[in-house]
Amino acid sequence: MSLWLDESYLKQIGYRLEGFKPLNTHVFNCRCPICGDSSKKQSKRRGYFFEGKDNLMYACHNCQANMSFAHFIKDFDFNLYKQYALEKFKDNHGRIDTTSKIDEFIENFPVKVIEERFNSFYDGLPTVAECRPGHIAYDLLKSRKIPRKFYDELFYCDNFPKWTESFTGKYSTLSEHPRIIIPFWDNNGRSPYFQGRSFGKLEPRYFTYKILEDSDYKAFGIDKIDRHDIVNVVEGPFDSMFLGNCVAVASSALNKFHIPGCKHRYIFDNEKRNKDICSLMRDTIKQGKSIVIWPAYIKEKDLNDMVIAGYDVEQLVAENTFNGLAAQLKFNEWVK
Repeated sequence: MSLWLDESYLKQIGYRLEGFKPLNTHVFNCRCPICGDSSKKQSKRRGYFFEGKDNLMYACHNCQANMSFAHFIKDFDFNLYKQYALEKFKDNHGRIDTTSKIDEFIENFPVKVIEERFNSFYDGLPTVAECRPGHIAYDLLKSRKIPRKFYDELFYCDNFPKWTESFTGKYSTLSEHPRIIIPFWDNNGRSPYFQGRSFGKLEPRYFTYKILEDSDYKAFGIDKIDRHDIVNVVEGPFDSMFLGNCVAVASSALNKFHIPGCKHRYIFDNEKRNKDICSLMRDTIKQGKSIVIWPAYIKEKDLNDMVIAGYDVEQLVAENTFNGLAAQLKFNEWVK
């Protein structure tokens, strides 16, 4: 009841929130009305409404505001808040519970505090969209055919070792070099992990950092998935950008990722000569999970390479998904 009520009132005021739009089930985004968000970039939207324990919460990446929806609407529109407070105290028959101290609730409602504040260290970095054509980061994404909508979600760092030292407090032995920063957001608007992707032939190509210790998942894109639909699971964030409802786990052990109550499809890289990949695929099939077995004519290593080669990866994945005995037979053919 409380979550439904919060969302109902949020939609009533949505037209008054600049840039307001739903992102996923129980997740909404807008320009923060508290701090006004970025004055330099009008497209910045760093305010988020998201599901708490049994209600909506609000938090902002920019000003670090964090509060319950009740707190938010009280400050935003007090008259509407009074109506909202009355709704809170209706019983199952639509009657007001007269034993409740509504006036006291209006003045002194409990505010749930988010223990972990939003990560704000990305704010000092330009997005790839801000880098413009001709910049090393922009041109890399363009050459990899990354969908344009992701340019606003990835960042550029010109001195990766120094930047990581600034918030980890740990000295880096790496020499100065730039990287693209890929944040992993969770459903509470926090960034428990991020990846740094190098340019050229610099190795390792990816560094993955863990920032928050209490995160349930290491997965890029988990904040956007629809848990009522099949969840595609891949290794790399770039690969995940070409499939709907997809997460990247930054590891080849895809079958270790599981969201209770969801259906999954595991999409390993096309590496039949890699013993570790083959072993993981065998385990996935034995577990009865859905898995993609690539057809013999596909020579590219991963989804991103397949896109660059001109393949429709959505169709490829749909037509080559198997489980059970069919998956075992197809795997035996593939691995020969």
